[in-house]
Amino acid sequence: MSIQDFVIQNYILLVVCTGILTITVYDVYLGRTTIHILRWILAVVIILSIADYFESWTGSLDQRTELRVLFSFLGYTLRPVVIMLSIFMVYHRMNFLLLIPAIINTMVYGTAFFSEIAFSIDENNHFIRGPLGYTFILVSILYVVLLCIALVRSFESRHGYEWLLIVYFLAVALLTSILTIFFNVDGLFNLTVTFGIILYYLHIYIQHTKLDALTGLYNRQVFYTDMRKYRSAITGIISIDMNYLKRLNDSQGHQAGDLGLKTLAECFLRTSGTRNWIYRIGGDEFVIFCTRQKEAEMKQLLENLRRSVAETDYSCSFGLSIGTDPDEMLRESDRLMYEEKARFKAGRE
Repeated sequence: MSIQDFVIQNYILLVVCTGILTITVYDVYLGRTTIHILRWILAVVIILSIADYFESWTGSLDQRTELRVLFSFLGYTLRPVVIMLSIFMVYHRMNFLLLIPAIINTMVYGTAFFSEIAFSIDENNHFIRGPLGYTFILVSILYVVLLCIALVRSFESRHGYEWLLIVYFLAVALLTSILTIFFNVDGLFNLTVTFGIILYYLHIYIQHTKLDALTGLYNRQVFYTDMRKYRSAITGIISIDMNYLKRLNDSQGHQAGDLGLKTLAECFLRTSGTRNWIYRIGGDEFVIFCTRQKEAEMKQLLENLRRSVAETDYSCSFGLSIGTDPDEMLRESDRLMYEEKARFKAGRE
């Protein structure tokens, strides 16, 4: 046993963890709370890898030692904590109610220092599981279920690859749990958590490249991609143009114009459901793809959008086209929108 042996055995894990920590120094996408939680996860994973290494070493000795009890205790208590922190990272905030299962789990395995309720090590250094020895499995399963719920809520429902990622996370989590708990395969949990963080970080990065920086809506590039990729799903298109953005910028400054665009984007997001995809394709131009909806639903959406915008200090012109050819629908919705815009300006003048 030596530090060199530990580093060699956990080389990939240590390299990946330190690499992620380095990236977080320059991160511009994750919030500060999320970054702090991410760093805590990596720190706990490293501590857990140390505990696993020394538990394996003390387990190879010929006689019982309190160090093995300590390292076993750390292994049983830190694994659920890693999953719990992962839930916090997905939600971007702390939830103290979620601490309760981890605290109970810690208290259960803390009894190993003075009783045999959770587990014990006999004089021949044999591990003996007690009546509450499977508590960490139940707590881990609970946290995995909650993590899956958090992932489903955080991932968008419309893109197939995002659901594929969720299925991938579930499959890997299940396989890792089976191999770790029932087949005593060491080291998989720490590596799985670390690479899971990389995948989640990659997902967040990809999501931000798809978004308009000002409004948080999908950008023009995604608009063209989705129009081509989901042609069969698009049953209607709504073209939207903000009225008098240039006048607002000239009279009150670009910050006022930006506030107007963000306010309208919030209206669109608040009014539209999951089957309506919203894009900012130009300075004051927006497009909504209506997917797999009936004509009455899309007309109702248009009226809801009008009412929502009317509650603000801004105004928009709209055009709705319904059909089966997205290219034709886009031309038609643009035409209707510009006609409404012309009527609006004529009425104002």
